[in-house]
Amino acid sequence: MKSKVLKICAGVVACIAALCIIYVSSRSLFRKKAKADLETIAYIKLTEIEKSLLPERKLSLQLAHSPAVIDYMEHPEDPEVVALARRDFASFQESFASHRTFWISDANLKYYSNMEFIYDLDKKDPGNDWYQATIDANLPFQFYVDYDIGLKKTFMWVNVLVYNQAGKVTGITGTGIELTDFVADMYKTLPTGYTMYMYNADREVSASPNVKDLENTANIATVMPELNGVANLFPKENTLYSTAGGEYLLVPVESLRWYMVLYKPFTLGAMLTNALLPFSSKIGRAHV
Repeated sequence: MKSKVLKICAGVVACIAALCIIYVSSRSLFRKKAKADLETIAYIKLTEIEKSLLPERKLSLQLAHSPAVIDYMEHPEDPEVVALARRDFASFQESFASHRTFWISDANLKYYSNMEFIYDLDKKDPGNDWYQATIDANLPFQFYVDYDIGLKKTFMWVNVLVYNQAGKVTGITGTGIELTDFVADMYKTLPTGYTMYMYNADREVSASPNVKDLENTANIATVMPELNGVANLFPKENTLYSTAGGEYLLVPVESLRWYMVLYKPFTLGAMLTNALLPFSSKIGRAHV
């Protein structure tokens, strides 16, 4: 009887050991394959982003370097200067894919959009923080994403600083890009079984398959709780993280100053597939 119990215990231990070996081996193979697949998807998505946004960014920078626009930002009340600048604004507006343009001079803080005066910007209004923040950042261009709940559309504004001859910031100009369809297309081409989000430096979700995440400015760590254990959510290069649930690839999207996270879950199906992989290859060789 004692011998029989010992045999059963030994058998259970052997089974547990075998399962552990299978799990570790399967997880190792899964991680290797997932990393390769995630890197490929990331490359494709980054290419799609660059292809879509690069022309608009270049045009915005050209607009900011227009002599007429530079002159206008310092003399926004001069009728002759205004007339020449408006001609350039109108020309660039036709060239932008969205046919949108905006500008504001630091001299009078009058905000124009699509050739029309919209409002006088009040720097004390918290809702206008974007203006001073853009100037203080002192970057050639910045992307600002805004989800319009009423229109249910996501807009990205390309904010470009205008400098005078002395190198002082005298205003901001640029264009607005509707991202709603663009983001939707990105998800349409995402392979089945993968999850993708994008977020900004404030950890706010900027691209999601769920519109509610944008409406509620959801935190990426709330949407993907396993990311709470990640040491650095803002990597300078592609970084793979392994968790109990699966594999995460964090990717810097430099053109947008966003970050992309791609996720492949480690499922029972994946475990069995990878566990049987070594045996299938051996069987294949045996039949050669």
